[in-house]
Amino acid sequence: MTGTLSYDEYLRLDDVLGAQHPLTPRADAEVHAAERFFIICHQTSELWLSQVYADLRLAAELVGRRELDRAVPSVRRAGAILDLIIATLRGMDHLSRDHFDAFRPGLDGASGAQSAGFGMLLKGLDNPYVWELSRRLQECDPREVGPDRLVRAWDELDEFLARTEAWRGLHVDAARRLVGGRRGTGGTSGVSYLEDRRGALAAG
Repeated sequence: MTGTLSYDEYLRLDDVLGAQHPLTPRADAEVHAAERFFIICHQTSELWLSQVYADLRLAAELVGRRELDRAVPSVRRAGAILDLIIATLRGMDHLSRDHFDAFRPGLDGASGAQSAGFGMLLKGLDNPYVWELSRRLQECDPREVGPDRLVRAWDELDEFLARTEAWRGLHVDAARRLVGGRRGTGGTSGVSYLEDRRGALAAG
C-alpha cells in the first residue's frame, strides 16, 4: 500500500533545493556556479552544526540522568558530524580566489563572523553546549556511574574538542587563502581576527 507522504515532501526538497540564490547573474556562468558552491558549503555546514549542538545537548541531558552509556554515542556522532564539516571546509579548496573575488563585493556586510553556530564552535571549551556537558561530567561520581564509563565519556569529549581545533586551523587557512590581508566583509580585521580568537583560546 502506497503512503501519502512522498520523499520530496518528507525532506522538504523544494525548500532545501530552492534555498540557493547567488547574486551573480546566470550569464556569468562560472562565477554564478562558484558562488552557488560557496552558498551550499555554508548552508550544509550550518545544518550539520545544528545537529552537532542537538547531540551535545542530548548528551548533557543523558549525563545529568547518569546514563553515560547512552550519552557517549551522541558525543561520538557530534564528532563524526564535525568531520563532515571539516571535509566541507576542505572542499572550499575548489573555490578559486579569482571567482571568490568576483562575487565577494556582493556580500555587502554578510560574514561568517555573524554565524551563531560557528561563533560557538570558535569558543572551544567555552562553547555553551560543551561547557554544560563538561560541567555535568564533572558532577558525576565515578563510584556511581563507573570509572570506565566516565573515562569513555571524557575521551569522546576530548576527541570532539580535538576536531574543533582541527576545524579552527583549517578555517584560518581557508580565510588566509581567499581573503589574505583584506578586511572581513562583516567589518572584522579578516584573517587576523580569526588568528586572534584562536590564539586567545590557546592561551586560555
